Amino acid sequence: MGKKFLIAAVVATVVLGAGYYARSDLFAAGNSQSRYVLKDTGNGFLRLDTKTGEMSMCQPKANSWVCEAVADDRKALEKEIARLDDRIGVLKRHIRRSESTYFKLPSDKEVDKVLSYFEGLVKRFRSFTDFLDGEEPVDDSI
Repeated sequence: MGKKFLIAAVVATVVLGAGYYARSDLFAAGNSQSRYVLKDTGNGFLRLDTKTGEMSMCQPKANSWVCEAVADDRKALEKEIARLDDRIGVLKRHIRRSESTYFKLPSDKEVDKVLSYFEGLVKRFRSFTDFLDGEEPVDDSI
């Protein structure tokens, strides 16, 4: 009886192990032989098409199984990502174009021109204030 029990236990272990392996292989995400990956949800199965990426909810209805597509925002998100990538490209091109014009320092000649203009304004203003005070205008030109 000991040998028969041992043989029965080994056979049962092999059969149960093979059954578990076959079932786990059916649901494995890395199974290259299966197009679909199924996930038990309790009241049905969530089915992933490994070729297209589409998902369906499969449930028993009227003595058969019915699979309905699950709402997928992936296409809308991919479209928005593409739009934003295009916008980033436009902005980068704009920055490259404008860097040379917006942040250019003035030359010494341009600085001297501006300073001489302000110097003339200050002299005219001083001359005007002297006139208002009743003083003789001072000629600062030397």
